[in-house]
Amino acid sequence: ITGANLGVWDLNLKTGENFTNDRWWEMLGYTPGEMEYSYEFFLSLLHPEDKHKPAEVIEEIEGGQSDKLDITVRLRGKNGEYHTIQDRGKAVEYDSSGNVIRLVGTHMDISDKVELMDKVVQSAIEGEDRERKRIASDLHDGIGQYLVASTMNFESVRHEVDMLSPKGANRFERGL
Repeated sequence: ITGANLGVWDLNLKTGENFTNDRWWEMLGYTPGEMEYSYEFFLSLLHPEDKHKPAEVIEEIEGGQSDKLDITVRLRGKNGEYHTIQDRGKAVEYDSSGNVIRLVGTHMDISDKVELMDKVVQSAIEGEDRERKRIASDLHDGIGQYLVASTMNFESVRHEVDMLSPKGANRFERGL
């Protein structure tokens, strides 16, 4: 676990007993022991758009759909910045009604990976935009050249029509 740089958590939802290792705190900028961990504290760190995720996964576990959790959430660090966390765990204890009592899992800070993926996606979008602009420019240039050539051809035909006799010009205008 230390070699993988993982934060470890163990939470008893019924009693509130919990455990987190030092890395769990350090990845969020805290000194181990600086704050007291509770499930409510964890929920308070969640980004507003991610607040629903833990409850949803616990419902899935209690509904028998899975005994594991694997969610990505953003947790606010001590400095106020959000860290993207891969939260993986497993229900290890249930009550007689099938409600989850105890969950154990790990947190991995994947902020750098997410930032890198965002840069890759942005670069791909910018590349596609450049290619679209190049194609549009090529089409515009091609159409422009076609229009210039057509105008020159029409002017040439008009000059030839002007040189026809009145009878020939009349026949040309009627399409004969």
